[in-house]
Amino acid sequence: MKYLNLILCMALLPLLQMPFSANAQNVTSSTKDTIHDTGKKGIRFFAGANANFVTTSYGSDGSYIDNLKGAPSYHSTTPQVNIGTDIFFDKNKQAFIFRVELGGTTGKTSFTNNYNGGSNITADRFAQKMNFNYASVSLTPQIILNIYNSNSFKFYAGTGISIVSEHYSSKYYANVVYSSTTNTTQTTDETSSFPPLRSMVYYVPVKIGFVIDNTVDIYAGYSPKADMSAAIGQTSIASSSFQAGINYLFGGK
Repeated sequence: MKYLNLILCMALLPLLQMPFSANAQNVTSSTKDTIHDTGKKGIRFFAGANANFVTTSYGSDGSYIDNLKGAPSYHSTTPQVNIGTDIFFDKNKQAFIFRVELGGTTGKTSFTNNYNGGSNITADRFAQKMNFNYASVSLTPQIILNIYNSNSFKFYAGTGISIVSEHYSSKYYANVVYSSTTNTTQTTDETSSFPPLRSMVYYVPVKIGFVIDNTVDIYAGYSPKADMSAAIGQTSIASSSFQAGINYLFGGK
């Protein structure tokens, strides 16, 4: 009888342990799920490039003679390179993103205005010209909202403020007069009177885009007009742009 009880206890011992092991596994699994569902801040880096489709216009208040007033807007396309970082308010959901982007671009602006110089000879021609090159470094903090949000595809909209440091070079400002009587062209260099330009310009860009597999970010944006001229109330050299670009998101998956 003593041996029979011992055999029964040994047989039942594994059965008594099974519920406890299962419960322990369930608790562990539940804990892991709870940790996974808890919102956690995260960060990722990106690099990319875009094209800027820039429109620059010139204007003046008309209180003095300005031979450049009325010049057509200047249109140009410039390449830009970007690097930056995304900070997630919730890494798992990724609904809201705080993005900081550093960009660099170079370009050129040129204005030519053909005006009436007061000559009675119709063949005479008068023109005012302005040219300058620029190199820009921008820092753009943004808030991005994922309107449609899945693991494989996201559609978003965003906005922020772009702080742009401008460096200008190759400034040229001149008056050109062609005389049909003498068949000569006289160019007067007036670069010393070149209107002052701001070294810091602020834009408020907006953008929409989509992300594929948390890796490729394709977007389009618009930056409304901002004035580069430092001669406030006298001249205006204002620039606006559309953008189209692509970023590669590191560690996105």
